[in-house]
Amino acid sequence: MSVKRAAIVERYCLNPDSLRNTYHLVLEGDPICFSPGDSVGIYPKNPLEQVRLLLTYFGLSAHSAVVDPKTKAIVPAEVWFSSYVEINTISPHMLRYIAACAFSEEDRDRVREYQGDIHQYDLYQFLSLYVPGGVNFRDVVYGFTPLRPRLYSLSSAPQRQSGRFELTVAQVVSEHGKKGVCSNYLVDMPLGCKEVGLFVQPSRHFSFPSKGPYIMIGAGTGIAPFRSFVEHLQNEQAAEDCWLFFGEKYRSRDFFYQNFWEELESSGHIKLSLAFSRDQDEKIYVQHRMWQEREQLWHFLEQRKATILVCGSAARLAKSVENTLVDIACDQGGLDKEEALSYLQNMRREKRYVKDVY
Repeated sequence: MSVKRAAIVERYCLNPDSLRNTYHLVLEGDPICFSPGDSVGIYPKNPLEQVRLLLTYFGLSAHSAVVDPKTKAIVPAEVWFSSYVEINTISPHMLRYIAACAFSEEDRDRVREYQGDIHQYDLYQFLSLYVPGGVNFRDVVYGFTPLRPRLYSLSSAPQRQSGRFELTVAQVVSEHGKKGVCSNYLVDMPLGCKEVGLFVQPSRHFSFPSKGPYIMIGAGTGIAPFRSFVEHLQNEQAAEDCWLFFGEKYRSRDFFYQNFWEELESSGHIKLSLAFSRDQDEKIYVQHRMWQEREQLWHFLEQRKATILVCGSAARLAKSVENTLVDIACDQGGLDKEEALSYLQNMRREKRYVKDVY
């Protein structure tokens, strides 16, 4: 896998008044090749503040030698904690190591009996709360898991022989103050530093067909690949027959790339069906807009052989969208539930119903 380098040259918040900020990032660097629907894998680094807290906890200096269990490379401890291993999450594997190796019997018992959500803490938070008596670093070094790259859908059209591309990144901060590793790495990275390591991850299942109509259904940052695709259609002078269902909380705060979409709508290149769940007393989501438009939706599917593309949460968006499609097939097509499920399965086989969910 070829690792490229890029710098963030532009970054701005798409919803500065929102409780959860989402950023538009423009990166430039080594030339990359991609298609709409592809992602980039970003190699993050753990925040230096977290790294130094762990160094202090384990009694290590920044230059203490660490033998990486996976690569067998000998690296300084600060570099190892920063770039080699996950310290923002605690795996069950690591929890077992801590329970077995903590210095204090009281701490070992406390960890063994822990029944809470370990995902709410980063490693230092957990150790300082539940293992104040300490644990030998050499005893738990094999409990660490490698620091994984994070995937982000590209949100700009491909440019030939170009190293310029764009991302849509939601900054992750939990109610306990725990920060997402990669989103905050990208948000805090100084502009112009060519330090972002990345690779292109081609999409095997979420590819855009060459011919419309296209029904695009997304929520939140799930809008990113649709922006890439529609920009691509514009460049090819083929931006037509597109229908976007998009959902977020508030229109005034969270309508990402509003001017872009509204200009396309006013020029007749796209139909917009929007669902902003908190703009009224009754929460309205994209599946409700789909049901309201069920007659035309069914016409697009049955008569015009449209392709449905879904991007967003697997647990929330994708499941609700599929249930609504089944209901529409029953209501508009006169199918029973089993027939409706079979209809969707046929669409999948024909690659007319594709999903990029997480």
